[in-house]
Amino acid sequence: MFRSKLYLRRTERTKPKEVEPVEIRIMIEGKIQVLTATDISVLGIGVRARPEFIIPPVMSNINIVVCIPRRKPFLVRSMVRHVREQDCFGLEFVSINDSALIRIEHYIAALDNKAMPTPSAACVNTAELRT
Repeated sequence: MFRSKLYLRRTERTKPKEVEPVEIRIMIEGKIQVLTATDISVLGIGVRARPEFIIPPVMSNINIVVCIPRRKPFLVRSMVRHVREQDCFGLEFVSINDSALIRIEHYIAALDNKAMPTPSAACVNTAELRT
C-alpha cells in the first residue's frame, strides 16, 4: 500500500521516552536484532540501528515485533521507506491489525496527555489572558 509523503506526515508522531524506549525486534539471518524507535505513529516507525546492523534495502518488506512499554508486543508487516545516514531508517506499516493500531493510539495519547495541562489549569490560564 503506497501512501504519499504528505499523507504520512499528517499523522501524529511521538518520540518515545528515553527511560522507556519502544523496541523493535527484527529477525535477520536467524538472529533477533533489538533496535530502538526514534518516533512512532499509526502509519509507521522511525528506527535507530547500531553500527553493526545492516539496514535492509529501501522498499524491502520485513516482519517486525513492536514492543511498547507496558503493553503486549505485536507483529507488523512493514516496508523500509527511507534510510538516513547509516544508523536511522523509517518503516511504513503495510499490514497491521486493529488491536495493534489501538495500542499505538493509546500509547501516543498517553505520552501527549502527560505534556498537556489539566483542563482546570488551561481554564485558569485562559482567564488570566482576558484580564
